[in-house]
Amino acid sequence: MRLNSGDKPTKQVSEVRIWLGVFAAMIAMVVVSTVAGLFEGNDIASALIGTTGAALGVLLAWGGYHLVSRRPEDAFSIIYMGTLVAMSGDKHRTFAESFAGCLIISVITYSIVGMLKRSLGQARSRRSKKAAPPRSDHLLYDADVDAGRDVTCEVNIP
Repeated sequence: MRLNSGDKPTKQVSEVRIWLGVFAAMIAMVVVSTVAGLFEGNDIASALIGTTGAALGVLLAWGGYHLVSRRPEDAFSIIYMGTLVAMSGDKHRTFAESFAGCLIISVITYSIVGMLKRSLGQARSRRSKKAAPPRSDHLLYDADVDAGRDVTCEVNIP
């Protein structure tokens, strides 16, 4: 890693902190969703079983996605996938139904997100590479105006 004179080194977030943050977010979502299920008239067992199955399905899919991508900002994606956990709290589903449903939806979603992030990252890196401006000995060549254009003009004066 090269540092310029004005750059400060960035501190890397450890994997343990990332995983603990994700587990804490999932536990909070399970608790909130279970309480919401209780307010809607469900008993504690059915509300807790559905949300726990959904949370484990989302965690399993997120864990696979994070092990492949290895980016610390992946932890934020658990927030929007947590809506699956919140939606499963008020339904009378079994653990297996909630787990399988959320696992399948999460795997599909994370696959699409992973492909989009990769293709957008590649496009961004191609665009950010600055090419050397073309050189021309022509009298009317202006580097500010003609940079990036491949313009050839020949004038024959008799």
